[in-house]
This record gives sequence, C-alpha cells and structure tokens, in this order.
Amino acid sequence: MIFKIRIFQLLFILAFILQTACLQEKNYSEAFKNGDYQRSFFLLKQSENNSPKPFVHNLLGVHYELGLATPRNYTKAYNYYEKAAIAGLPEAQVNLGRMIENGKGTTIDPALAYGWYWAAFHSGHESALPYVQNLSGQLYAHLINEARNKVGKILNKNLSVIE
Repeated sequence: MIFKIRIFQLLFILAFILQTACLQEKNYSEAFKNGDYQRSFFLLKQSENNSPKPFVHNLLGVHYELGLATPRNYTKAYNYYEKAAIAGLPEAQVNLGRMIENGKGTTIDPALAYGWYWAAFHSGHESALPYVQNLSGQLYAHLINEARNKVGKILNKNLSVIE
C-alpha cells in the first residue's frame, strides 16, 4: 500500500513538473513575441537550466545577437545557435550560417556557412534557399561538397541529396 502511495506521489510530481515546463515554454515565447525581452530572457535562462531544448538555445542566441535584455555578445550568440543547430533545429542552422558567413562570433567561412544553410534547406526550411543560392554561386563545387559532408558528419546525416 505504501508503495502505491509513493508511486502516485511521484507521478503527481512528474505531472506537475511537465505542466510547469509547458507553461514556461509558452510564457517565454509569448513574452518574446510581445516584446517583453526582459521576461523572455529571464524565463529562457531558467528553462535552459531546467531542461535545455534547441528552441531555447536558438532564442537565447537571438537575445545575445541582437542585445535584447542583455549586452550584445556575438560569441555567446554563436555558441547558442551552434548547440541548437547541432540538435537539428533548422532555424538555428540558418542563424548559425549567418553568423559564420558574416564572421560574427567566429571567423568568416562561406563554405561552412553554406553547409549550415544547406542542412536547414535539406530539413525543409524554405527560408534557407536564398542563402544556399547566394553562396552556391560564389563557391567552387568541391567546396560545396566538402561543406555538405562536414555538416552532414556533425549532424550524422547524408546531406548530399534532398530526400
């Protein structure tokens, strides 16, 4: 009987934690959309400590890149985008590509930027297409293939063709 009560208590606590996490995610997204960047940043930092998610890392990257509720810091923005991009979030892959293409928080590397744009496009993120087209016109074919392979290895995906 005591065992059943303990299981019930644990399930209740787990349900409460999950509900709180879902509400917190909704709150930081809404705060950001409403322009309440102080609240958004605060909730994102809390959420990052409790359960890091690619979306959280990407949005923290936006905060650091644009200096929203925190001093602008391209290195931190790059690092957050990189975490989210490696986790497979296409929006973060585009953001990481932009940082690499423009040398914000890292050195300029058009081929690597292309690789991240391609990964996002490969995942169905249509907004990456103009970036892919722009850089594909500037890079030699062997650099494009190397970039696809390099990012593909990081993501453990075959990026040579669109599925």
